[in-house]
Amino acid sequence: MIPTAQLANEVDSQYRPVTLQSKFQSSQTIYLSYKWAQGSTGYVQTRWYVNGEMKDKAMSKYINQYAEGYGYFSDSFSTYDITFQGTVEVFWCQDAGCTHGGLAWARPFSVTTS
Repeated sequence: MIPTAQLANEVDSQYRPVTLQSKFQSSQTIYLSYKWAQGSTGYVQTRWYVNGEMKDKAMSKYINQYAEGYGYFSDSFSTYDITFQGTVEVFWCQDAGCTHGGLAWARPFSVTTS
């Protein structure tokens, strides 16, 4: 369903990642760009963790069987003068509640003070 998911410092006009990276500065926007396989239907959900604790989650709009290409989510974290480790989990979901689906990708990242 989701053949690739990558972290980047920005996405282009087609939502593809511009520069891949896993180390970010405090308050910098972190982009998670994903590719959706044509013929699949459902949703994409992200769950953002900081030092093992979930801090945020987001759900895409419904993706129909004719959709193909990239989508993205973004988030930003302030470090409060500490460096921390984070992870974003990417799920494909068959329903809006994400009760049917599964983990597609997990991408680790770190955030340091500016």
